[in-house]
Amino acid sequence: MSDTLAAADRDDPFELLFADLPRQGPGSKAMTLAALAEIKDLPDTAVVLDLGCGTGGQTLVLAQALRQTVRAVDTSRPFLKRLEAKAKALKLGHYIDPYHGEMLSPPIAPESADLLWCEGAAYAVGFETALKTWWTYLKPGGWLAISECHWLSNKPPEAARAFWQASYPDMTVVEAGRQTAQRLGFTVDATLLLPKDAWLQDYYHPLEARISEIKPTASRELRDIIENLEREIHIFRQFGDSYGYAFHIFRRPLDAV
Repeated sequence: MSDTLAAADRDDPFELLFADLPRQGPGSKAMTLAALAEIKDLPDTAVVLDLGCGTGGQTLVLAQALRQTVRAVDTSRPFLKRLEAKAKALKLGHYIDPYHGEMLSPPIAPESADLLWCEGAAYAVGFETALKTWWTYLKPGGWLAISECHWLSNKPPEAARAFWQASYPDMTVVEAGRQTAQRLGFTVDATLLLPKDAWLQDYYHPLEARISEIKPTASRELRDIIENLEREIHIFRQFGDSYGYAFHIFRRPLDAV
């Protein structure tokens, strides 16, 4: 596949902006591995899904670490094509099972997943909705690893609060996210905070380079999206100490009904 999006895919501004990036949200190989290290006793034939996988920055890390098949679910065919190409180049293609579909409707039977993984994508459907839905697909004893953007302060700066109120009004503090999981029946096994480098190195820096490349010829719709992304990056650089991503490791108890 060529390094640029095929003509048929160029009409989607999100895919035009993000398909060539290493990640479509904050994260890093180190944080993926740190979260994975908190998950114990996966069977050798574990059913593992990466939900909202994007182009697979974390999918490939999981496949390489687990040496097991990871079913990668995303609504973007161009993203899945990128993932397949990357997996082939890394000789991991036999571990990647791409699936074009919705992350709230994973292609498995209820109570059959050993591990459900979601990095930086649950906001699209809502954190609590994601937890409620994915509970039903986990085996008793199954694991859910999910990263979510949270306030790190009960009194964030007004500029940061106003931006995220418009962009993600359901954002809560970290402890509220943990309490939501417990209320829904999960145990909370670990919560890891992403460092600022996990926002910058594989996400914002490549995104800024991509914006510089396409902004001069962008359509009005695309320019509007770019301006909001530039505002987001500016807010993070000013007020990134007041919010961040937390990587939660939840588990459905063995005796859950």
